[in-house]
Amino acid sequence: MPDQYIDPDEILIYGPFAAHRMVQFLERIDPACSPIVRYFARKVDEATAAVQEALACMRERPGPGPGEDGEPRTVTPEVAAARAEWLRLYGATKDAVASILRLHGRPDLMPRIFHDLALPASTKVTSIPDDGSLIAN
Repeated sequence: MPDQYIDPDEILIYGPFAAHRMVQFLERIDPACSPIVRYFARKVDEATAAVQEALACMRERPGPGPGEDGEPRTVTPEVAAARAEWLRLYGATKDAVASILRLHGRPDLMPRIFHDLALPASTKVTSIPDDGSLIAN
């Protein structure tokens, strides 16, 4: 299950990171899984794009921006719906990836694919994690 504290801005970090890493890692571990891995990566990318679009629409609307009135901007129903759909899909993607990793005895790779699993719950992420590590065979 994804961290329910993941906010819409963090989705723009976690989504692309996970989509890239799952292809990078899982295609090396089991090339036969490539179609399903690419399917889930594409779905994460699409859901992330929907959140990004909803955020852009919200930010174009008149009104105080985050912090301008001392309070964070309340998300619109469109952002909330896009976030909820992303969280649902991200959770399903984690289940699929975990299954493939368990088949190969590599569940330890989950935090290297899903960065939110590498951090304490409710940690605020503001930048893309370092992507320099490679899997050890």
